Amino acid sequence: MTDKAAGWVVRVTTPEPFGGDAPAPAIWDVATPDPCDAVKRVSERIRATDETIEAVQALSAAAMKVFGLNHGEAKERL
Repeated sequence: MTDKAAGWVVRVTTPEPFGGDAPAPAIWDVATPDPCDAVKRVSERIRATDETIEAVQALSAAAMKVFGLNHGEAKERL
């Protein structure tokens, strides 16, 4: 039996500008068990336009505690 996810790592990728390099993807940690909700919370925070936003990895409750996230919070990794 696998444990349910307590949160998600969400990656935000900006499209490559014409003739240049795209910036590195932004990584967010979101404390919600639903990957669709995690993507929605990040998109609302950044007011995404052309970015690709995807939940890429489940996080455990222990990881959420280490990151200091309460249910529903989203924080960008710096």
